[in-house]
Amino acid sequence: MRKLKLLLLIVWLFSPFFLIAQQGFLKLFDNSPEDSAVFLDILNDNDTLVFYALTYDSNNVQGIGFYQIDTFGNVLNKNIIIDTSRTLTTSSEYRKKIIKTNDQHYAILGNSSDHTFFLKVNKDLEQVSLVTYDSDTYIANASLIQMDDGFFVLITKTTPLNSFAYNVLLIRTDQNGQELWRKEYGTNEFAEAPINITKANDNEYIISGAFLGYPDWDDPFWPQTEWASSYLLAVDTFGNQLWDWHSDTTEARGALTNLLILEDSSLLCIGTTWEFNAQYGEYQTHPLIMRLDKNHNIIWEKLFGTLGPLHSFLDLEPTPDGHFLASGYANLEDYETYPRGIHHKFDIDGHRIWQRRDSIYPNSWTVIRGSEILSSGSIISIGYSSGGPYGATGILIKLTPDGCIDTLNCFPMVGITPTKQPENIHIYPNPTLDELRLEFKGSLRKRIKIYDSLGRIVKDFRSETEPTNIDVHNLVPGLYHIEVLTLKGRYTEQFIKS
Repeated sequence: MRKLKLLLLIVWLFSPFFLIAQQGFLKLFDNSPEDSAVFLDILNDNDTLVFYALTYDSNNVQGIGFYQIDTFGNVLNKNIIIDTSRTLTTSSEYRKKIIKTNDQHYAILGNSSDHTFFLKVNKDLEQVSLVTYDSDTYIANASLIQMDDGFFVLITKTTPLNSFAYNVLLIRTDQNGQELWRKEYGTNEFAEAPINITKANDNEYIISGAFLGYPDWDDPFWPQTEWASSYLLAVDTFGNQLWDWHSDTTEARGALTNLLILEDSSLLCIGTTWEFNAQYGEYQTHPLIMRLDKNHNIIWEKLFGTLGPLHSFLDLEPTPDGHFLASGYANLEDYETYPRGIHHKFDIDGHRIWQRRDSIYPNSWTVIRGSEILSSGSIISIGYSSGGPYGATGILIKLTPDGCIDTLNCFPMVGITPTKQPENIHIYPNPTLDELRLEFKGSLRKRIKIYDSLGRIVKDFRSETEPTNIDVHNLVPGLYHIEVLTLKGRYTEQFIKS
């Protein structure tokens, strides 16, 4: 009997379930100016994670940094490719993928206002090829996809007649990024703004983005009368247009940033809406998920959070259990001033399975740029915070399949949600491992209490320092409430000890 129990224990320890239940982490790259970076996208190459960033070297010269890490977040290799001509700069508005090429290298596409560049590195992260694609007009976005014998380079560019008129520019290249031909799509009547390109089959590629109406400067009700709708354009390997689609302006108003093609040929899409906010007199956005049938009829669409300047889902990944993970950034509550990094897991009908929010520094943006699913089922995501000691701070987050950093105390639905007076109290990092920093605007003299999830007081002390550093390394991992008592009132917040 003992031998049987021992055998069952060994089987359980090495079962897929045990492999899935791996500890997560949250790592910040903020130890030096050279570490400070905007992490842009991540690739899983047989459980070696490869990602790239807009960063600076030790001489404060801008370049593109490539990193290789293991599944525990340890940096295995790093290389910053510098170009003194400032070619290697890129916008960070939408996700720009890093891809593994057919010749076992890695390639990215970046853009500034007047050029797009293709950069390829080898397994040692050393430069193999750098090609620029010039344009006589403003370039708004760029995306890259591998083909059998080269690449499609997708560019959003303006027309010569109207700086608000976006058109689709598609460039076919060889394996080293050298241009073979280019084609443009669209008219001067409307604006087609592509964001991403996805392979549907060997002879069909789907471009996703937005279909826009031009602003009418003579219209006294502009910008209320400006409009946008979701947009798809399909081409074959020779660039011939197969079909196009855009939603009615009364539904799915906005841009599609990514999509998956499901087994029934339906399309699962993520992106951002486009909605006029009368309070601020401008168009703002919601993160969007929607599903289209094979005839491009909307089966369902769901919006998330509150209106904000540019809130969006940026990445969409299938999970091993048949569900989906969308990641990006948004305000999910009215009181939130700065967007938080979002992970949202959902089923094929759009029903939420879990959702978490992460915020790193007070009064700063937190953005999740890309996510990858490991063989264990765990999730690794990268992004950045606009705050930090040296400017933008790269962040690396590993989650269990349940959306947790800690496998024993799992609170993915909670995220970091203030419960009262959120403008007065800021705590970070959240989740935290050893130390919590409290910034409080209301009063220098304060009493601080920390409660566990059962309501028991685990810390109770007074402080007259600002900010206040709180040692939490000896707390059991889980959800906690922090209470600040002053002569002016009581303020509460939540945090997670990882």
